[in-house]
Amino acid sequence: PSAYSVKLGGSAYHDFAYDFALPQRRRHAWLTGLQRLVYGPLLLGWLLNRAEGFIFIWSTGFLKEGVDQREFEFSFIRDCGKKLVCYFVGNDIRSPALTRALGARLGFDVSSVYDDQAAPIRAAAGYEAEKKRVAEIAERYAGLIFNPPVDQTSYLQGPTAPFIYFLAESKFQRNPEKFADPAPPRIVHAPSSPFIKGTPLVRAAIARLRHEGYRFEYIELIGVPNQRVWEELRMARIVLNE
Repeated sequence: PSAYSVKLGGSAYHDFAYDFALPQRRRHAWLTGLQRLVYGPLLLGWLLNRAEGFIFIWSTGFLKEGVDQREFEFSFIRDCGKKLVCYFVGNDIRSPALTRALGARLGFDVSSVYDDQAAPIRAAAGYEAEKKRVAEIAERYAGLIFNPPVDQTSYLQGPTAPFIYFLAESKFQRNPEKFADPAPPRIVHAPSSPFIKGTPLVRAAIARLRHEGYRFEYIELIGVPNQRVWEELRMARIVLNE
């Protein structure tokens, strides 16, 4: 409750009321970028005089990212005597090369096997070097790092805290009646990226189950607001993430 919330990047799914946020424009995105060049540093300075520490979620920083992987602002925050936490949530830290190696050792396909088709940039040498740099900077400056070491295989060498899903109490809405409903069960699949989340394989499994005579309702949600997903989850008996 005592925290300031900041969003300087866009979100295709969520529409939370942040304390500080830049308007996201599909058209004239350059204007948002220009505003951020001025707004980000000023906001960082304002918060440094009020906050005890900073939790960085994803790869976005107050300054323009991609230049030094946030090293300048991390060092500046630490030099000001403030605590720093990094909370990694996916491709911001995940190494495609290390993920592929993990899959090879365990004997199964992982999403990074298909990076050259789904996201060619993640198969480039420069992208891999960037993930090494991200891990190096985080371990140099952060007092605490949250990261799931398997799902988000990375170049982090030291200990990391377990990944925690934070959810408002109001989001928990029990609906046990749906399990007593004689109607066919509802299955919901809501991938953020259909290719990477294996949606073609999900569709193949659904088709096979239907061919074998199973009765159910399958709902696939792609590119819809988070609120629509919540509405469907309330009536779903089975949910497929990936």
